[in-house]
Amino acid sequence: MSARTNIARIIARRGTNLAGRGTPVLVRWRQKTGPVDPITGAAEIDPEQTLLVQAFFHTVAPGAHSVRLFTEIETGDVILDISPEVDLSHPGLVFEVGGKAYVQKPLGDKLAAAMDTRVRGMDTFQTVLLRLQT
Repeated sequence: MSARTNIARIIARRGTNLAGRGTPVLVRWRQKTGPVDPITGAAEIDPEQTLLVQAFFHTVAPGAHSVRLFTEIETGDVILDISPEVDLSHPGLVFEVGGKAYVQKPLGDKLAAAMDTRVRGMDTFQTVLLRLQT
């Protein structure tokens, strides 16, 4: 069996693996739909949208030296591996896991490259770095 076939099998089983071993994550966001009022700065906002997804959940623990090579990652941060079919392009995403709310952290170029989850041109997962929402 070729390496390409193995990768295709892994990707084909992604949904099954996430469903069986993943953690439920509620993704929430709101969209601005109307023009911004030039005086108040207020905009019309749609009702909150939600999506329940399964993800592999990793908490950054003290002394986790392999991920602490990057200054963006701090103890208590969360790393999620989510199916690439999930649309993460909405502004203001909030990820709820186990009753806690998290928001995305910006990634530097080196960390983004290290978290790249493409193998031979095929997406395996989207990896997202999160911090507790304040």
